Amino acid sequence: MGESLGTGPASYLAGKYSAKLNGVFLVAPYNNLAAAAGAHLPLFPVKWMLKDRYPSDEWLKNYHAPLAVMLGGKDEIIPNELGRRLFNGYGGPKKLWFEPEATHGDLHAGAPAAAKEVLAFWNNRK
Repeated sequence: MGESLGTGPASYLAGKYSAKLNGVFLVAPYNNLAAAAGAHLPLFPVKWMLKDRYPSDEWLKNYHAPLAVMLGGKDEIIPNELGRRLFNGYGGPKKLWFEPEATHGDLHAGAPAAAKEVLAFWNNRK
């Protein structure tokens, strides 16, 4: 599981150790860190300024097990469009939870309740 900034390292580990994982749960993910930073600093060339770009979308190309994603409609930190890009680009089994009224800080409150659904999703894919 990864949340917010932690979804990048979680995606990296999923891609690197895909044979050892049964599923990944990402809460408020981004497709890549440059896109997330660019949403806050549109006038700066953040794509060229970042040393570590955390290309979650690229890393997940090596992962093929179930992916569960939770997004907030009012996320002020990581725009939910970036999580949707990651979700839509993933070619394996996947499920999306979208909380239209949730902000970035609210999503972690919904994650424990969704965890049962995530586990059921993973278990039904085997």
